[in-house]
Amino acid sequence: MKRTLFVAAVVLGFATTASAATLSIAADAASYNVGDTITLTMTGTSTTEVASGVYARITYEAALTETVGSSQTPQTTSFGNSDWTQGSLGAPSDGAITLLNQIFIGGSVNGAGVTTSTATLVAQAAGTVNVAYVIGGPSALSYFGITNSAGTSFVINAIPEPTVASLIGLGLVGLAVGGRRRSS
Repeated sequence: MKRTLFVAAVVLGFATTASAATLSIAADAASYNVGDTITLTMTGTSTTEVASGVYARITYEAALTETVGSSQTPQTTSFGNSDWTQGSLGAPSDGAITLLNQIFIGGSVNGAGVTTSTATLVAQAAGTVNVAYVIGGPSALSYFGITNSAGTSFVINAIPEPTVASLIGLGLVGLAVGGRRRSS
């Protein structure tokens, strides 16, 4: 009897977990060098949740990155994606960018679906960049009941610059080689 109850509880737990919407964001690498292009990909899935619109905006360290832009794919549902209207992502600003802005025409919808959005940044200075969803206010995260989700982070490494001593050394070697050729 205890075994049957345990199995039923585990199955119910998996069924409950399987029906929840998910939202994740990831960088295409764990570390970058200054000047590298960074692609952040947000993926959202919904199952049986109800929504009339979806919205996601992220923030990150503006001093370490330059914002290039963002793009979104239409939210799809089991009914197709023809009833989802993509709103403007707006112009990117330093340290914040909108990844998702879509409204379902005809009220609200429930059904399995998926969406993917990307943001493109350029690494400008060394340091750790923390990416987080905007929580609260008019730009708050809203994705099929999700109003808070984990962000991501990545590291930007400085490109080592040659030191003055090594440049002077190379110059002296060049002068020495040039002097020997003239004397020969």
